[in-house]
Amino acid sequence: MLKGLRISPPDPSLPLYGQVDPAVELVQSCPLLEQLEISNTVSILPEQQGNIDPDDLESPFPDVPSLNLTKLEYLCIHILYPSALLASLLKSSLPSLRHLMITPYDDGPSPALFDFLTVHGTKLSTLHISMPKHWPIAVQPRTLNILQLCPYLKHLSIDYPLPSLILPTGMKHSLRALTVPRPNSRFFNELEKLLPRLPSLTIVRTRNVKWLKSGVSAKALEAGVQGEMRDWRKRLARRGVRLVDQEWKDPV
Repeated sequence: MLKGLRISPPDPSLPLYGQVDPAVELVQSCPLLEQLEISNTVSILPEQQGNIDPDDLESPFPDVPSLNLTKLEYLCIHILYPSALLASLLKSSLPSLRHLMITPYDDGPSPALFDFLTVHGTKLSTLHISMPKHWPIAVQPRTLNILQLCPYLKHLSIDYPLPSLILPTGMKHSLRALTVPRPNSRFFNELEKLLPRLPSLTIVRTRNVKWLKSGVSAKALEAGVQGEMRDWRKRLARRGVRLVDQEWKDPV
């Protein structure tokens, strides 16, 4: 019995219209899947870009079927262009989905990200967002109502450009763990203001930074990223929140 599947949608050089998508057919034939990874990092060819409406993931694929994946718990999407399979997943209920890892197909307010959270966010307990690794990289923060779209989220991992996390007035959230790439003063100032409305938050992790080992000079501990880490640690501790490094460790 097949429980996990990694699949790449068809080569983007193939026509996007007028064909049965083999990726959709394959996933349709595996109704007991518990884990699904969709991975393709091939960029869209220039001649194809006219076929894709960046404002609507489903528009190039109006007739895709929904998928009967009632046991799917883990979904990983690392893809740089829309596909029929993504559109099918948007039409599917996915009642068991709890864990989503997603690389949106652009670095702006991506419809792939927003649409997935709108449709499936209320089921999620963990969400990992990574951004496409290409040049130039967007640096402007995005305002995404991730916490509102994912009210039962326990662990959120985000990437640059770090979004501005928001909550409606009076709303609290049960988030327990937050992962960021490294210290960022703009983001931390916003997070610090939001902390009273995150009463369950107990840990913030810096994914790309390790604490320096004991024995280094006090000057080194207070400089650069290490200094920012220690400042974050002190300020978070006032709210009962631990700051840990990429290995989930406290400073030695």
